[in-house]
Amino acid sequence: MKSHLVYKYVSSRFKYSGKCVTLSCKLKRNIDDHFNQLILAGKTFDNGELFIVERIKKCDKSLIFKLVKSNYAHYLYYRSNKHCNVPCVSVAVNALILTLDNYLVLGKMSNTTALPNKLKFIGGALDKCDQKDAYFNIESTLKREIKEEVGLTIDCTNTEHLERILIMTRERLSFFGILVEVKLNISKEKLYSIFNAYNRVQQSSKTNELTDLVFVEKSKEAISKFVNNNNYSAVSYLRETLKIISGEVEAGDIFDKI
Repeated sequence: MKSHLVYKYVSSRFKYSGKCVTLSCKLKRNIDDHFNQLILAGKTFDNGELFIVERIKKCDKSLIFKLVKSNYAHYLYYRSNKHCNVPCVSVAVNALILTLDNYLVLGKMSNTTALPNKLKFIGGALDKCDQKDAYFNIESTLKREIKEEVGLTIDCTNTEHLERILIMTRERLSFFGILVEVKLNISKEKLYSIFNAYNRVQQSSKTNELTDLVFVEKSKEAISKFVNNNNYSAVSYLRETLKIISGEVEAGDIFDKI
């Protein structure tokens, strides 16, 4: 069976047009009102800039994602309102971290995030600091996010290799995530020690994005048991991606979708 949410990686580049998304005055008011209601309800979101997909250009066996600038409020509104007529298709870079002793690493999100207490892959959205000329450097985003969420600096002393392996999506293609395998030469115990020390500092300033790490042995049996466990909440594409990693499901062909 082939996945309709997760696809084999194809060469992909992300190009910023230099433009902002076009929103009508009415839609902008609705977005702002929705965001303000969330803040009044106690959420602590930062309405930062977000680079989103305007269109995708197919070039032989590769893709160029043309991006425009929007903001987090637009993303939150689009996610909760299926009738929003201006899509906010975000782009993220995620890490499939594999420790020296063969464990996959997932993160449990803080309850102050947009996806409270959900499990996810380590990673996050593109940022202007990852941009060189008009293009985004995927490895720069990856290393920055691992440092920000886990406290680990990715370099030749602790990392064996980085390899882009999958493109993850959600329903309505409302998200694109590049999944990069990050093979470490440190154990899960060492990584967990680094994370806990880092998170204690982050908790003191209330800036921690993750509350915990979850380790899953990279074997078909262990992954299958984890995927079928309903005692946790996860981002929509996580279980499907893990099924592909274990060989239970085959990654799809993204050219059949776009």
